[in-house]
Amino acid sequence: LQVCNCYVPQLMAWVCCGLGIACLTSLVLWYLILPAPPRVTDACGNLKFPGTRELDGFPFTCGWQQLRPPQYGGVSYTPFAFIQPNGSLCWSNAGYVTSGLLVDTLTDPVLTETMLKGVQGDVKYLVFTHPDVDHILGNQVIPRQVPRYGTRESQTEVNVVKDSGMLNKIIMGINVGHYVWEAAQAIGLQRLVGAAPGPLQGYLMNALGWARSQVFMRHFNFEVVEPGTLPTFESYLDTGSTIMAGGSALPIEFRHFGPIHSKSDSILMLPEVKVAYTGDLLFIGIAPIMWAGPAQAWISALSEILSATDEEWLFVPGHGPVTDQAGVRSVRSYFEFLDNSVTETCKDLPLEDDSLDQVCGERILAALTDNFRRTYPEEQRIVISSTIERMSRRNDGAPAVVPLGLKIALLSKLGAHEVAKDVKQNKPGNIEL
Repeated sequence: LQVCNCYVPQLMAWVCCGLGIACLTSLVLWYLILPAPPRVTDACGNLKFPGTRELDGFPFTCGWQQLRPPQYGGVSYTPFAFIQPNGSLCWSNAGYVTSGLLVDTLTDPVLTETMLKGVQGDVKYLVFTHPDVDHILGNQVIPRQVPRYGTRESQTEVNVVKDSGMLNKIIMGINVGHYVWEAAQAIGLQRLVGAAPGPLQGYLMNALGWARSQVFMRHFNFEVVEPGTLPTFESYLDTGSTIMAGGSALPIEFRHFGPIHSKSDSILMLPEVKVAYTGDLLFIGIAPIMWAGPAQAWISALSEILSATDEEWLFVPGHGPVTDQAGVRSVRSYFEFLDNSVTETCKDLPLEDDSLDQVCGERILAALTDNFRRTYPEEQRIVISSTIERMSRRNDGAPAVVPLGLKIALLSKLGAHEVAKDVKQNKPGNIEL
């Protein structure tokens, strides 16, 4: 017995060590055998969500769309929108005006270069609506002599991406997530989750959710992005700012709303042709996602946009198809619902207890109607936005401060929801673009 008592702990340690080495070896072999994910050059193979509302003449298809006919309103320029279905994570839009103005780039240089092949004219000016990576990382394919413009706050965030090594972390996360996800699919999601002891299933679902959140982005060309080429603005823009071209101002109206979706959200309006490029203040045909807040700030911004326009205006959202005032009102209704739900549905959950943020979001998600889910696909995003809303309220209504670790955790929860659906429906878990 004394011998057994002495050697059993050592034996268990050796077994654990051996299992660890075996797992590590398996992952290395899997890495060597499994090919890297294919990269995309355009969005034309993407599937759009069924039931997405589309305006006549502006289908939700990939590529450039002419928003007004030549000489519309007696002007000499023509506005265009570049649309990328299905509008989900990193499938963003951009705009171009034939006076030479480009509004935002796409998620990576390859997609942006594909987009530029269809531009009818030269790019002479580049304006960024906000500093999220899916709107700035294509910057390096725009000629260096082209002046860039944006808000001071956007420049601060661009500099963080440029200097922090964030891109390397994104690439590493995507690669690891890809191999973990493919391994999970090879084993079988149901078999893998079912084999896990009850207490470990939650951890496993979170790990699989993280992997799935990473592979949402595995088809983008992040590895060719050169951080040092991210934009440096010629000058900073704010509400009422103008951009001079040959001694005269470009026919745009710039409005800065501050941090709402991102840390600095702006829109560009072309009053003469009644077109607005709204950046990510509009998500059409998909649930929006809020990273700063509060919801009341988003509601106020959209109300201001509606007051400054009429039913003839066209709006190019950051994600989704071209829309009209009805589309703007729909997004505003979403945030009115969010604001009310956090107040009423979660009124018994103390705001000061941040551990209840997830509980609040899950409760709101569970109560969504089928019609709401059809209107705003990827409905689980409301869990993130409700968490940010509670964080903002704890900050006396100021924008929430979201550390990178929390952002990754929240995105992992989105992936976990998708994994749970796959397991419940006995689906293999393949991710469609």
